[in-house]
Amino acid sequence: MCFQTGGVLRLRGIGPGLVTADPRELVDMNYEAAVQDIAFLHPGTVTVTITRGERIDVITVVVNA
Repeated sequence: MCFQTGGVLRLRGIGPGLVTADPRELVDMNYEAAVQDIAFLHPGTVTVTITRGERIDVITVVVNA
């Protein structure tokens, strides 16, 4: 996926603590009511990992300025 700086990836229907982003310093993450928002703060490549039981999904996001 590609996002501009300031873009937000919203994941709905997800439990708390099931989503990580690496490197963490490129994003701001907020969780509320089964919704995880990931705002992309700086250009770079971010790996978003979603873990649900034994299933692991990975989304690679390229963030442009």
